[in-house]
Amino acid sequence: MVLNQGELEAALLTITDMPPGYSQDPPKDRPIHYFCNYDPPVMPTATVRHDFTKGGGLSTELAVVRIEQLGNADEAARYYSALEDALGTCDGETYQDTALTYSPMSVEQTGDRAIGVKIEADDFTLFEVFILTGPAVLSVGVGGLVNTDANVLTGLVRRQVERYSSAASN
Repeated sequence: MVLNQGELEAALLTITDMPPGYSQDPPKDRPIHYFCNYDPPVMPTATVRHDFTKGGGLSTELAVVRIEQLGNADEAARYYSALEDALGTCDGETYQDTALTYSPMSVEQTGDRAIGVKIEADDFTLFEVFILTGPAVLSVGVGGLVNTDANVLTGLVRRQVERYSSAASN
């Protein structure tokens, strides 16, 4: 089921869904960066995102949840397949003057399909999971300068998929 903007916002994880110690960052307009500048075959009709931070200084940990809604499940599958292809052929790039290395990462299979990527730079590591579910692509990422916990990521992925699936089934 295709959700409207308000329903998508309500389907995102909130501060009450996060493990202890996180705060929710204020909303910001952020452009979506496509890995290695791949060209998606279709564009989302709506995108919603929440950013969270835990700690400060060198121990800062980040978490991001995002839902990209497409026109229907076929469009979402084409969009997701382009992402898979990009991650399968691109092992790194320079983005905003930062050298990034991309590595495939094992993930729990959920939704219709799921793929994980480890993103490394000199001073941080991020783990991100992309989940195709119906007409949407969900993404959940965690990272930090010193600590990046795949177990936290897995719990957030499960909760995000459950929240979106519940909203889409109503």
